[in-house]
Amino acid sequence: MPVRTSARRWTILTGWSTTVAAAIVLTLLAGPSPVAAGAVPPSGAASNSAVAAMVVAELHLLDLECLRENDDGTWWGSDEVYITLNGQRVWERGGVDRNDVILIDRRLAFDDLITVQLWEDDGGLRGGDDHMATWYVFAAEVGSGVHKVRSQYTAGSYDLRYEVV
Repeated sequence: MPVRTSARRWTILTGWSTTVAAAIVLTLLAGPSPVAAGAVPPSGAASNSAVAAMVVAELHLLDLECLRENDDGTWWGSDEVYITLNGQRVWERGGVDRNDVILIDRRLAFDDLITVQLWEDDGGLRGGDDHMATWYVFAAEVGSGVHKVRSQYTAGSYDLRYEVV
């Protein structure tokens, strides 16, 4: 007696096979990992760590300058800003006013691209937090010096200085 397969099962199997095939192709195109190719990790690094093999750059957030407050310094008071890297909150500071320059001095290793976002915390008073800016930093910026980027939000304005080492 012939075996019947449902259309749903065929879709799942086809989707799974396509995903596996894509992963295999991408792996072959990427070539050998730096560890497999004989690259020597920096001194003190674990030579068998897969994470160490992927890290190619380090983002160093230097400082943040408030050019214009989001909360305008009148009714709502000072800004409460925070920074996320790839969606994870890594730094925050309250009581930020116009012309303040705040030292951040935070470092994070990354492999190719990292997303930096600047937010102003509303503390649940007026709804969600205010998204002030999104910047994309690339590992290819290694050694290119200090960069300054500006937020483009309508109410507040900030300059962020960083370097990729």
